[in-house]
Amino acid sequence: DLHRVDRRQRQMCIRDSLGYAAAFAAPTPDWPMPWVGAGVMALGVGLTIWAALSFRAAKTTIVPHQAPSSLITTGAFAYSRNPIYLADVLVLIGWALILGAGLALLPAVFFVWIIRTRFISPEEERLSEAFGETFESYKATVGRWI
Repeated sequence: DLHRVDRRQRQMCIRDSLGYAAAFAAPTPDWPMPWVGAGVMALGVGLTIWAALSFRAAKTTIVPHQAPSSLITTGAFAYSRNPIYLADVLVLIGWALILGAGLALLPAVFFVWIIRTRFISPEEERLSEAFGETFESYKATVGRWI
């Protein structure tokens, strides 16, 4: 359902814009860390690619709110049940470090709340319905974020 993907993209644009605005509204002196921020962002991008390759290898959907055809428990998913969302948070933190504004971290906090309520909870319900005890066992051994 592309409408849901488009909604997520719009939310990401709004969230990133808020961080950028916060950096200009309340810069933190001597706090910009462009190289550290770029490294954190690169880690997030790499994690997204690693997780996306796992979806491709498993031949299941990467689109939130669609029914998965298989449960991925290897690769990045062996360390985090939500590596792509974790990667998004890393990109936001990296962006805040590059911008040099503590307030730019607020969109990351907002993002975690939105993702947990609007995406992760429904996704985990679908996974539980589709994969039963296999998913529950995975959930008991692998953390939501790390």
